[in-house]
Amino acid sequence: MRQLIISEMERVWSRSKTKTLLITFILLSTLWSIAMGSWNVGFYDSNITMPLNSLNFSVFILRDIHPLLMFVILPMLYTDCFNAEYTSGSYRNVMTRPYKKTEFILAKLIVQAFITFVFLMILFIISSLFGKFFLDTVESTKFFNITKDFNSIKAFIYSFKFYVIEFLILFAILSISSLICGIIENSVLSFLAIISVFLGSLYISDSFVFFLSSSKMIFDVLANITPMSFFTTLFFTTIIGIGGTIALWKHKDWLF
Repeated sequence: MRQLIISEMERVWSRSKTKTLLITFILLSTLWSIAMGSWNVGFYDSNITMPLNSLNFSVFILRDIHPLLMFVILPMLYTDCFNAEYTSGSYRNVMTRPYKKTEFILAKLIVQAFITFVFLMILFIISSLFGKFFLDTVESTKFFNITKDFNSIKAFIYSFKFYVIEFLILFAILSISSLICGIIENSVLSFLAIISVFLGSLYISDSFVFFLSSSKMIFDVLANITPMSFFTTLFFTTIIGIGGTIALWKHKDWLF
C-alpha cells in the first residue's frame, strides 16, 4: 500500500497539468490577496462585514477562493487522476500489479486528499504572510459570532481550525467527485457532471449550500451555532462517496 501511494504521488506530480494548476493557483491567490487588501473588508454574508487586519485576513480570503477550488482547480485535478489514466489505457499496466483494487483506489484517494490539503496550506501561507506584511498590524482581533478578542496565537489557531474544516468539506467533494469519475469515464463529461451535481444539490436541500459557499458555515461551526444538518450532511456525503467509489472499483473491469 505504501508503494502504491508513493507511485501515485510521483505520477500526479509528474503531470504538467498538476504543475500548471499549482502555479496558476499561487498566482491567483496572490493577486486576489492584493485586491482584497485594497478593499479592506471581509464578509460573513452580504450584510455583515468586518475590517481586514494582519490576524484575520487568512480566513476571509477563503470565501472568494473556495469557488475557484470548487469549480475549477479541484475538478480538473480529480478528473485527471480518476479518468485520464483510464482514457489513455495506462490502467491496464497499473491494474496488472499484485494489489487489490481497493488498495488502488484508496491510494488515489489518499494522494488526492493530500494534494487538496497542500493547495489549502499554500493559500493559508500566502494569505497569512500577506496579512502580516501588507495589512494593518494589530495585537488582537475578533471573529464573527464570538464576543472575545483573539491575540496573535489564538487567532492563528482559529484560522488553522478554519482551514481544517474547509479541508473536511473539500474531502467530501473529493469523495463524490471520485464516484462520479468512476461512473462517467470521459474526463470532460466528468468535470461537467461534478459541477452540475453540486449546483443541483441546492435544488434538493439548502443543507448542501456549504459546498458552494463554505465560509459562513465555518464561522458558525467555530462559534458553536451550527445546525446539526451540517455535520450529518458532511458525514453521509463523505461515506456515500467513498463507499460508492470503492464498491464501483471492486466490480469494474479496468483492463478493457
